[in-house]
Amino acid sequence: LLETESKIKAQSPSIKTRIIVKDLGDNPTPDSIDLIEKQTKDIDISILINNAGVMYNEYFINLDPKDIEGMINVNCVAPTLLLNVYLKRLVERSKQKGLWSAVINIDSIAGSGPAPFTAAYSGTKGFLWFLSLAVSHEVRKHVDVMSVSPGPVNTAMSGFLKNESKFDPST
Repeated sequence: LLETESKIKAQSPSIKTRIIVKDLGDNPTPDSIDLIEKQTKDIDISILINNAGVMYNEYFINLDPKDIEGMINVNCVAPTLLLNVYLKRLVERSKQKGLWSAVINIDSIAGSGPAPFTAAYSGTKGFLWFLSLAVSHEVRKHVDVMSVSPGPVNTAMSGFLKNESKFDPST
């Protein structure tokens, strides 16, 4: 994070940055999101990017309920609460200063339909996609709200895609 912050400041010295560390899977609440918002009150935020995500590569029936809860917290609850809090600021920024703002929610191509072995994940990302579409319509005169739906990306989170043989279809 510090390296990214340094790069931003080197390219655009007038941009204010703030690193806030928060485990979004650890029971995000309106109060915990308000604390994040208060820590950024002095920054003119023009873009909110919701880019956190958790995925478990397993048959839904084999998932631990705590893992499902954490995934819903990270993929649905936290971005929804962040969107609610920051969208108010972004709309006010547009109305008061005439400056356009944007929200970018990173969902997943998995959210566009059923995805075996990632059923809960695809459900959470579908939620974020539909939330983005609806909110985009509501604030279209002031803020661009968009959804980006990448396909499989070679990360530790999606590494299973290289070897689907771990799944036994007869189970």
